[in-house]
Amino acid sequence: MRYSKSLVVVIFFLLSLITSLSFAGWEIFTIQNLDHFTYWFPIHTLDIDKQGHLHLAYGKNNLHYLHSLNVQTGSAWLLEILENTSEVKGFAALALDTSDRPHICYRADGCLTYTHFNGEKWIVKIIDDSKYVGTSISMALDLKGNVHISYYDCSMGNLNYALYTENECLIEVVDDSEDVGIVSSLALDSQGCVHIAYFDWFNRDLKYACRKGAEWTKESLDCDGDVGDWPALSIDQNECPHISYCDWTNRSLKYACQNQNTWIIETVDNSENVGGSTAIALDKSGKPHISYYNWSAHALMYAFKGAKSWQNKLVNGNEYIDGSISLVLDSSDKIHITYFSYNTNSLKYVVSQQPEGSSAEILQNPSSHKQYGCFVSTCTLCL
Repeated sequence: MRYSKSLVVVIFFLLSLITSLSFAGWEIFTIQNLDHFTYWFPIHTLDIDKQGHLHLAYGKNNLHYLHSLNVQTGSAWLLEILENTSEVKGFAALALDTSDRPHICYRADGCLTYTHFNGEKWIVKIIDDSKYVGTSISMALDLKGNVHISYYDCSMGNLNYALYTENECLIEVVDDSEDVGIVSSLALDSQGCVHIAYFDWFNRDLKYACRKGAEWTKESLDCDGDVGDWPALSIDQNECPHISYCDWTNRSLKYACQNQNTWIIETVDNSENVGGSTAIALDKSGKPHISYYNWSAHALMYAFKGAKSWQNKLVNGNEYIDGSISLVLDSSDKIHITYFSYNTNSLKYVVSQQPEGSSAEILQNPSSHKQYGCFVSTCTLCL
């Protein structure tokens, strides 16, 4: 393993939101216009700090880091282009430490690369310099500032885990079954235990791994058809995991949660062709909120668990979403969502006008909308 100690070159841009509109309880902004992407739009991550400022990272040739200048509105953003000597691919995961400083993991020249801001400058390290690693990255920080990363090893078809501390870097193979972990989502509980939800590409199953102590415990959560793509994971205050994911067989959005060592699986939205690029976050009461894509309706969707059932609501229609969707809740449980719009070649930001998006329009008949074909990649979310 080698470590790169070169510093990034930072270029600053002040971005005023280009356009904004209100739609059915949501305010929608265009943050940044982008060049057309040949294969896919970037995989990105959104996070929010203790003051309510939003932070976002994505890869496009260079590593892009944006943070909002206004609290919980996103009306102005500062863009920092973090340039290094190698081409940065479209995979990036971001997390904030206890001082609200950003840490970003991304893929560059086929290597898993990590950078963080130490208060004065950005520092870059190579975590894994094996060839063809660093896709589908998910990252979280523990209270000591240690970096936990799940990622896919393309050459071996493995799900890998890296622990980076101030003194060392440990890399482990979590699952070496054939073609697993091509999509993964990692989260930590309050005890620092690592949880990973991931897609078994070969068997087309949703799988889950947990490390408590030195050993990994792995299990298949849903094997009913072609399920488990685009998993997103969050841990509640009782250390229980909550996972959103796509059911390809039924073209639906599904949700799994653990309650007293028993897994409960529910269908969130069984409309035609839904469940792409899911993201999940939990509110202060532990209720799940999910953003996802509806191919048939050509729409960004949002779902939350009500008192008796799931509520599925339209956020923005007539959107060809490519790349990932990311979602966070602020201290008031208002919803913040970012995504890449393929038809407008832009990075967009959506904020609910009240908690739980309760005034958003319920999508009654998604099949009546115009249909488009699209490619949507998965999102990794760090909270």
